[in-house]
Amino acid sequence: MINSINSVNINNLKPSSLRVISPYAANNVNFKAEENKSPKTTPILYKSTDKPSVRTTLTKNEKKVYSNVLSELPRVQRKQMDLLLKKGILLNSNSNDSSTVLDNMGKILTEKRALGLDRKVILSELVNTLSNPFAITQKFGDIPNKDLKEILNNPGNYVPQENWTPVKYDRGIKNIRSSSCVAASIEFDLASKQPAEFARIANGLTSEKISVEKNLKTTDIAQNWVEASWFLKEFKADYKRKNWDEISIKMSPDRNAIVRARIQMTNKDPNERSLIDVLMQSTFMNIGSQRTYNSLTDERTGKYNPDNKGLTDIEKSFAEAVATGRNKCSVTYQKIDDDGMITGYECDFPTMKKHIIGALNMGENVIVGYTQQDGSNKVINGHEITIVRLDKDKNGKEVFVCNDTDDESDMPVKYYVDDLIPSIHHAGLPLQVIKDELDSKPAWHEVMDYYKSLKQNNAV
Repeated sequence: MINSINSVNINNLKPSSLRVISPYAANNVNFKAEENKSPKTTPILYKSTDKPSVRTTLTKNEKKVYSNVLSELPRVQRKQMDLLLKKGILLNSNSNDSSTVLDNMGKILTEKRALGLDRKVILSELVNTLSNPFAITQKFGDIPNKDLKEILNNPGNYVPQENWTPVKYDRGIKNIRSSSCVAASIEFDLASKQPAEFARIANGLTSEKISVEKNLKTTDIAQNWVEASWFLKEFKADYKRKNWDEISIKMSPDRNAIVRARIQMTNKDPNERSLIDVLMQSTFMNIGSQRTYNSLTDERTGKYNPDNKGLTDIEKSFAEAVATGRNKCSVTYQKIDDDGMITGYECDFPTMKKHIIGALNMGENVIVGYTQQDGSNKVINGHEITIVRLDKDKNGKEVFVCNDTDDESDMPVKYYVDDLIPSIHHAGLPLQVIKDELDSKPAWHEVMDYYKSLKQNNAV
């Protein structure tokens, strides 16, 4: 636990051991949507730097599926399908079960969907998203009065009856400003780096089951089974142990997500979430919040968050590990005291920059949470964005090319490195990037010990 310290000159800080997934409440900044975001951003055109997968030629059976999918798509999406094939995305098979994007499109086309969801709309949205992941947004759509009345009076028309708790109020359901920036960032990471897995999850969440099974190794979550088991139980994960090193985990949104998905299918306005966005983000919010998320109100409970909105850094780390199958360390950089004041940093800015660029050079996106402060240097809000690459402006000044799911733009933006680095509270990084600078005690032990002590004191 970081104690309160006097403010220091950050430019004179020397690199020190890094604190990973700091577990105490004062430093677990809640990352959600915020007003008047800073630093300033500049929209730019997106040019993918990812190398296409090798296969771009359809087999005989794939040609049939491709033709059937095309027949259900509007003209614009048919052109996008051709580009997805040429770029190697359509036949990409980097999914949990090695199925391709096209395989999952075929399943969406031929297998039953969740009640009220249109397979043509799902396919069109999937093509749109994979053609430009920067179109993913966290912005909630409005609920028309006629739908709101139906939800309140006859929820069975919207949601399967099993485990349904009737909504007895409309307070907090309409005109919500989304706090799902963490979940939307994870969704973007999947779409841009693992398109086949994105398509597989989209298929599962829009199916009759409204869920998808994922096979994970324990090392995808923690260092070993004992530690992974602790996290799985603490986060109330719905999982089965397959053997000593593998589990199968069920990923599903909260029961209210299908309500918003169905409304967005027929009532989507520009820059609002697609039905796939709704189901994906609700799923990742549900995983991170210990299955306490409510898509109607965008609120949650759960032991790791003092607020009822958004996700904290430790929750984000668990949700990201489960969703992507890549166990990253959530490295906390800012030192924040119990009054919410930034008092310093765990390392200097060049070291922070080195970590992020190191991850980018490994082909990883870097999801970061940055904070906003008032005039007294007190943290008043936080937001999650994704850094996708390092670039330079026309004057040679370094910028991070980023995705912001709350900027109402379907293009990436540039953040000046010197502006963004001091604002970064935490970053999700591969262990290889920071392994030589970790605390002597592994982070997962710190987290486990801290919350176990709270439970013993009946504080959790």
